[in-house]
Amino acid sequence: MISVTVAAHGKGKRCVGSHLRAYGSGRLSICDLDRKTLDKKATCVQPQRLWEKLRSLIVSILQFCFPALFRFLYMPINPNFKLKKFPADMKSTCIPYAPIHQLPSAILARIFTFLDCDALLCCELTSKKWRAVIEENLDVLPKQPTDQIRILFDEAEVFIYPVDSRKCPVRYNMPSLQILERRLRHLTTQSLFIRGLIPVESAPVFRSLLSLALRPQQVYFIWSKFSPLSIPMFEKFLWANRESVVDLGLEECSPPQLFTDELLEPLLPGTC
Repeated sequence: MISVTVAAHGKGKRCVGSHLRAYGSGRLSICDLDRKTLDKKATCVQPQRLWEKLRSLIVSILQFCFPALFRFLYMPINPNFKLKKFPADMKSTCIPYAPIHQLPSAILARIFTFLDCDALLCCELTSKKWRAVIEENLDVLPKQPTDQIRILFDEAEVFIYPVDSRKCPVRYNMPSLQILERRLRHLTTQSLFIRGLIPVESAPVFRSLLSLALRPQQVYFIWSKFSPLSIPMFEKFLWANRESVVDLGLEECSPPQLFTDELLEPLLPGTC
């Protein structure tokens, strides 16, 4: 079976997986096999350490045998001397905010539109205010385009295929649904591939997809089971992406009675 994107491009197969040899296992990688093992160096005591230990031993012996000799080497302490306790002034230690932090949210959102995706990720970690502004304006902010996003619930893996076919896809272990939603909100994709969905997960997954702006052209579900509660969310997902989706695939999905003609109405031309 080939993916929707590969079929749309007229390719028979997609060469993927040569770089994933022994990925995630305990084996050594191919690059590590050519490295020479480092010989352990014998621990040696430096002469300087020996001299410091010997000197401290001599000074200790002299202090013990001739205590009066060392009294003239130290300055007497003034009994009226007291340590001053400096009050902790929090205002003097706080770093003042830059003027950009005092800008209103509308101006910040306008500034963020001129940044690329990598810069937005850095700005999102700056402060809670900036993170809230970015989350409220995700639809208009720049996003990183991808060729395909594969979410494999049956194997607990996520694959992200870059637009450049010369680059290899990136594999991630399946995080929690909240973390997955947070990591995908700065991406767009041409093809969304979901496999191994179960009824308990179907409604939360569609709820997360509704909060994203992936703008897929092809949506493909395989070996997935839907719950009755998830079908209205599935319809809302199609309505939200009706301007971009041109191909929808449902293979080995159940129960079949939930997939009616009304579900596909958002994809029909002329509907609004």
